[in-house]
Amino acid sequence: MSCDCREQMIKLLREHFSKRTGIHSIDAVELEGYGLALNGNKMELRGRMDATVRGQVKLKSGATKPKKFSTFIAFSHCPFCGKPVEEESQQ
Repeated sequence: MSCDCREQMIKLLREHFSKRTGIHSIDAVELEGYGLALNGNKMELRGRMDATVRGQVKLKSGATKPKKFSTFIAFSHCPFCGKPVEEESQQ
């Protein structure tokens, strides 16, 4: 991502839970929903959201059966500040 929102959110969560719970030493804070993506020649961390679509598919017999499709949506903008993800120019 081209911004530091992820790091800022981790810092804020660490501070918040430290104050609210009395935990004096937090081992780790992880924001889920981020994954590595290959962009040109570099690997970058991008925000993403899982998506599930459920519906009915028609069989040859004319009957229907339930079907579930799972995928993800990669963010083109930071979900916190709205700054666009920097795209490397393709050569």
